[in-house]
Amino acid sequence: MEKELSLFHQSSTAVLDELDSFKFRFSVHEMQDLHEAVMLNSPIRSEFFYIFVVKAGEIYFKLNRKEYHATAGELCVIPPSALIEVSAILPKSEAIGIAFCPDFFLSLGLHYSHPQILEIFAPEPSPIIAVGADELTTLDWLLKRLKQINYPKSDHLFQEEVLTNTFSQFIYELTQAYHRNKVGTQIKLRRKENLVLLFFKEVSKYYKKERGVQFYANLLFITRKYLSKTVKQVTGKTPGFFIDEAVIKEAKMLLADPKLSISEIAQSLNFADQSTFGKFFKKQVGLAPTSFRI
Repeated sequence: MEKELSLFHQSSTAVLDELDSFKFRFSVHEMQDLHEAVMLNSPIRSEFFYIFVVKAGEIYFKLNRKEYHATAGELCVIPPSALIEVSAILPKSEAIGIAFCPDFFLSLGLHYSHPQILEIFAPEPSPIIAVGADELTTLDWLLKRLKQINYPKSDHLFQEEVLTNTFSQFIYELTQAYHRNKVGTQIKLRRKENLVLLFFKEVSKYYKKERGVQFYANLLFITRKYLSKTVKQVTGKTPGFFIDEAVIKEAKMLLADPKLSISEIAQSLNFADQSTFGKFFKKQVGLAPTSFRI
């Protein structure tokens, strides 16, 4: 039987080590018999995002010492640093889930184009979301597809593209299910998470013109020091990291268009000249823009 990755059966260090064996820093696993896959009454603090869908049966668990009950047709979103402990599982329970590193999620840049995606990872009165039958079928299929080709030895010609696009689609469908089933419920963000969400929204609007952290701090009416401290606490990264990341993603997309000269790209991203843009790009990517295009 193929070895499965279980949040509940391994320490966070072991999970991260195992994630390294996959093509990307995420792993999908199915648990046909939860009694074999889950260690009861053994609290674990995760270092990664974990989302699982209960397909059959019921699971009783504690998240940050607060008790929850998930049944068939419900999914649970567990953020990094959460303390989780499974206390009971009904017979014949089944689940499918995905564990992924924050760095991998952030590298896709989904939070720039659609900042509301971050709301599904914010603290809620309950981490459990009920989903409809069609939504469950879609999420289950996407997770199984990700599991199917997320291995270094896969011979798929477009493995990287399929994986990143399928993962993005999973996040989109998850967010859609979240908002559809949270209708009428006010999303309660803590001040820090709300500030980071606002920061991402501003970056998505102004990154082509403004790369300074102070600019975004001014927009949010806070000090640069407080913005830097808050973003670092919530995401583990600095504001400058996210600003540069947004610029690089746009630069790569523009460089893929052969009709655009590097000078035109530099100008569109508000760099003083082509040389300044080239130095910035090489520092971030490790290649000069001209080499990246080859």
